[in-house]
Amino acid sequence: MIWKRAVESLDAANTFFAISADARTFVERYISQMINILVDQVPSKIGQLERNCVTDSLLLATKIVAQDLQIQAERGGECVFLSTLSLCFNRTKAFYRGAKASWNMNQLQGLPDVRMRVVERFRMSAGFAALERYLLSHIGLPTFPKLDILHHVLQAIGDAALERTAEATAVEEDAILVGNAVMQYVGTLSDDDLKKMPSDQLTLIQRDLQHIFDILISTRRSSTYEFYQFWRSLVLKLISSQSLPLRLFGWEQVGDLIDACADHRPPPRMFVVSGAGCPFVNGEYHFSAGTTPDGYAKPGGEIFFTHVVPDKPEFADQVGKKLTLFRCTMRSQQKWWFLSDADEEQPGTDRDVDYYQHKSEEHEEAYPAPEGWITCRTAGVDPPPTLKSQGVLVPDGQEFNTLEHQLAKWAIENEIVEQVLGDTTIHREVVARSTVLITFLASMCRRGQPSSLIGDGAEPNKYCLQASHLVFAWKTCTRKADAAVSTQVYKLLVSILPLCPTHLAIPLLEAVRASLGQTNEKRHLLPEVGEFCSVLATGSVSDTKV
Repeated sequence: MIWKRAVESLDAANTFFAISADARTFVERYISQMINILVDQVPSKIGQLERNCVTDSLLLATKIVAQDLQIQAERGGECVFLSTLSLCFNRTKAFYRGAKASWNMNQLQGLPDVRMRVVERFRMSAGFAALERYLLSHIGLPTFPKLDILHHVLQAIGDAALERTAEATAVEEDAILVGNAVMQYVGTLSDDDLKKMPSDQLTLIQRDLQHIFDILISTRRSSTYEFYQFWRSLVLKLISSQSLPLRLFGWEQVGDLIDACADHRPPPRMFVVSGAGCPFVNGEYHFSAGTTPDGYAKPGGEIFFTHVVPDKPEFADQVGKKLTLFRCTMRSQQKWWFLSDADEEQPGTDRDVDYYQHKSEEHEEAYPAPEGWITCRTAGVDPPPTLKSQGVLVPDGQEFNTLEHQLAKWAIENEIVEQVLGDTTIHREVVARSTVLITFLASMCRRGQPSSLIGDGAEPNKYCLQASHLVFAWKTCTRKADAAVSTQVYKLLVSILPLCPTHLAIPLLEAVRASLGQTNEKRHLLPEVGEFCSVLATGSVSDTKV
């Protein structure tokens, strides 16, 4: 009877909540306690009747919170039930997650599908729309929800967006509304606000937002790009702070941002295979894994490229055969690339006819490597081929508007490199963390820009690492303000030299050589040159031609 009374009391409170002071008083006094007890129930330890009562209570609680959010959004008052909403959405609670079935079975007994029903009921009650209005009206006020509450809300709506149900469009719109409101709040935080805020909670919010907008990239690309613009702005605020802990936190975010942008790197439009001992294997392999309506590769799936053997006399009985360049996960969990006549029903199995393979290292798994291919003895013929990528799979005119290009442009226009290395209070930990950005900018030197498509006389790419950055870094070393900082900069320069094209590396080495005849503050720079050369000699790997 107690279980049923919980449902009956919440049902009555929901019915009269907007018109009865007694109903509101009851909810304010008891709802948080009730829901906290209910979500801590382990489904396997209670009966079906009790499980149904918990579910019904959670559904009613979300309707009550949605009602109050609408009321408070109109009145400008405080919704005191957001902690209850957080409990209803918290996927770590026992009722959703459950407990392990036994000591030797890693099987959970929770009811995660109930949580998704609770989220959907809140959405159908216009709860997320009301929450967005509430958040916007409370930015800058003490009544703005705490980050742990926002975490559970964002996590819930992100999980709902991932479900891709028939209501996907409505869920996406709600996710964008709430996400934008949270981003607007974070964007208003001052240096002092950020200092008081636990960095781990801010990281959780950032990851929740990233999870949502990464899911939406195939259907709401412009919204995803707006999120990454927000992320870059937040990072700039952090790394420009006068607080060293905030700056270090910001540089940790830079590394995460670079990785996230790389995950969205569009695949090549095609690969040209040449030099294979099996002549019919040579040719153009076009991206064939499917695209989104706006012309980008579908995210999340395996990518592969196909080639149809052309009608030429020298190919004899191979004419018309469809060959595939694809990635296969081996029993060792390594991902190798193959050039094969893949079986249509069971690709990646023993039924394939494999001609060539590449035993890829971890850094080569995302896309086929240009060299290092091996002949498969069952059907291949030496020599193995080489591969060359051509183009990127994006709509025409968007080749240089990828998230990586946007990030490089942001770094150059905001003079991030100069900010790191030119600061008179430069800290070696900041230099160490900045290596990931400078390495990224060096890699962008080989990615070109729109003007490079024009032909001779095109301007060089300005949204990447420049020779002036490297020379600037060297001058930082010669200032010798801090030996630990100088050593860290030496290591940075040496680590990126192998990535630099000649037009960047040569000016740096010439600047170092020119320092042999120079003085700084009435002292010769020979020790600095010697230290740099020492780090260069000991820091280069054996197969690097520097």
